[in-house]
Amino acid sequence: MRSGRADHSARRARASYASPSPSSYPSPPPSPSPSSARRAPSSSSRRRAAAPGPAPSREPAPSHDWAHDIIRAPGTPEAAWAAWAAPRGFPELDLTPLRSVLVVAAHPDDEVLALGGTLARLADSGARLRLVAVTDGEASHPDSTAPLARDLARVRRAEARRALEVLGAPDVEIVPLGLPDTAVARHELSLTERLLGLMSGFDACAAPWTGDAHPDHEAAGRAAAAACAATGVPVLHYPVWAWHWATPGDPRVPWRRAARVPLDAWTAARKRAALDCFASQVRPLGEHPADAAVLPPAELAHFQREYEIVLRHAPGTHEVPEDHEVPVVEPEVPVEGRGTAADGRELGPDEEQRTTEAPGGGV
Repeated sequence: MRSGRADHSARRARASYASPSPSSYPSPPPSPSPSSARRAPSSSSRRRAAAPGPAPSREPAPSHDWAHDIIRAPGTPEAAWAAWAAPRGFPELDLTPLRSVLVVAAHPDDEVLALGGTLARLADSGARLRLVAVTDGEASHPDSTAPLARDLARVRRAEARRALEVLGAPDVEIVPLGLPDTAVARHELSLTERLLGLMSGFDACAAPWTGDAHPDHEAAGRAAAAACAATGVPVLHYPVWAWHWATPGDPRVPWRRAARVPLDAWTAARKRAALDCFASQVRPLGEHPADAAVLPPAELAHFQREYEIVLRHAPGTHEVPEDHEVPVVEPEVPVEGRGTAADGRELGPDEEQRTTEAPGGGV
């Protein structure tokens, strides 16, 4: 039974991190040129952006009508991201002070895709890790008739556990919540409550980016940010689907809050091996189109880099004030890709924030 105090804390947290109106969401990206087209996740993907049901609070759930299309559409090839110089100038996230980290994942594999190398480094340093598995990812292939599709919840939990072992993090505490895949937004308030009770004593929380364009990711990110606002725990948002629909320097992404986690060759190799553990996602379940891999090679390539990116976010704010900022090593070169206005001029800091911040919105 939910206590009155927990309910009040969750509602107060939600109020301090309210969802924006639909008009503040990033607009759909322009269609890529034929030369940049590649296979996008099929409509049977567990991450397809079906419109969420009504939110369990007074704030209406924002519309995601456009999200389904931008995730299914051909995206940005990894070669374009590899050619972008800006990440070399992002400040480096200092993991040394982080002795305990709460990780929130909307689906099994999200945490390894976005932060597998970071988790490996934290585990190597002896940091305490707690993984909150919001859903079991059981809806990844809703139209599949393959035998494996009938047991995906169990399969995906096992894949996630094996991936953590390969990363060298077998002692991660996993807290399964079992919320319904594709419907996290309907349970956002209760998720905030659970996170309030789970993050006490942690140095930081890593959660999906609230502008990622997948409603499960965005709802999980909002719930984490709300809980962090109530507890004072800094949150590190991680993008997943943004690498698909965004472009280098895209003004819809708050690059000014980005920090970089470099991975040495051994850590990068462990991450690639861990990604291969998710057989139900990186390989087809069968021969029917509904059995297609959610993460074909072109999509998986976004997560095989020798660095990872997080978006720093102080609790209850849209900026990262000094008193709550997660430590970074300042870059030696300026950050590129601030974004431009419609007339081609470079955006100023204030304009950039209004344009790129999409905290209500994310793989």
